Amino acid sequence: MASIREYFDADFDYAAKIALTVPLQDVPIEAKLVCDHSGLMAYLMCYVPGENQSLSIFMQLIDSFNTVRRSLILRETFTFRRLAISRAN
Repeated sequence: MASIREYFDADFDYAAKIALTVPLQDVPIEAKLVCDHSGLMAYLMCYVPGENQSLSIFMQLIDSFNTVRRSLILRETFTFRRLAISRAN
């Protein structure tokens, strides 16, 4: 069985991802904005490292995204274009 970290790194391998770091206290939280072009959906995934994190860390994480949400105007749609990239021999 895979670990939570392995799921965070491997899930949605077909989707475009934007890697983010959320700096909270002493815990750098990794996040990814995942754009699933096949389902026309976007997801936000967060990985909180370590064990026995306090509830306050998760409350700060939610508050940080609420702050961003209030400062951004999000559109209901997004566009994803698959790019063909080739390497020269």
